[in-house]
Amino acid sequence: VSSDFVFCLFLLCFFLFTRTVGKQLKILPSVLGELFSFKDRHSIFAETTREEWYGRLFLGLQVCILLSVFSLRYFSVDSGVILNTPLKTMEFIFYATLVFILFFVFKWFLYTIIGSVFFERTALQIWKSNYLSLISYTSIFLFLPIFLFFYNDALFDICFYTVIVYFILIEIFISYRSFVLFFHKPHTLLYLFLYLCGQEILPLFFLWKTMAHMFNLVEKSVLTLWL
Repeated sequence: VSSDFVFCLFLLCFFLFTRTVGKQLKILPSVLGELFSFKDRHSIFAETTREEWYGRLFLGLQVCILLSVFSLRYFSVDSGVILNTPLKTMEFIFYATLVFILFFVFKWFLYTIIGSVFFERTALQIWKSNYLSLISYTSIFLFLPIFLFFYNDALFDICFYTVIVYFILIEIFISYRSFVLFFHKPHTLLYLFLYLCGQEILPLFFLWKTMAHMFNLVEKSVLTLWL
């Protein structure tokens, strides 16, 4: 029954994704183009229509749902504990999705605050646009691997390492873009290292620990969905 609930989530995400991309064919080349763009844009919304903006918001929500399902599956296998009731499954995915949303929003504001204080406005706007594009592309790329990760035991390891390698590549790309936009002078490499540790690595570590702790609380029925 819990698997049925997760399958409905995948089906809903797939339906809305195809509808979003089908109505906004420009969103995919727009996402990929912005990741490697160095153009000076007055605003991150200067060339993005309202429909594309809503589409990216949905793709961002889909990332949070997919990562919640990924976390559910991983901690179930890692701990040997299966959340075999629909309520517990729904409970974990609900809270995990909420945490992922807060995480991405927190990082957005952190980028904005740090960038406004230390970096040029143009570089900051390009990076914020890159951040939205990364989230959108993650939603597209991870859908199939996480779907197989949840339902196919034979592909468990392959899909798991595919997701992990993807995020490693994302961190490499973030390092590259940060260097190009903010730390392109040789004497700023130490600041780049400190920036990546504080802005990228440590938040991911605490996020993962939060997911593990939340899984244990849901499994023990400490958390309850109906507050």
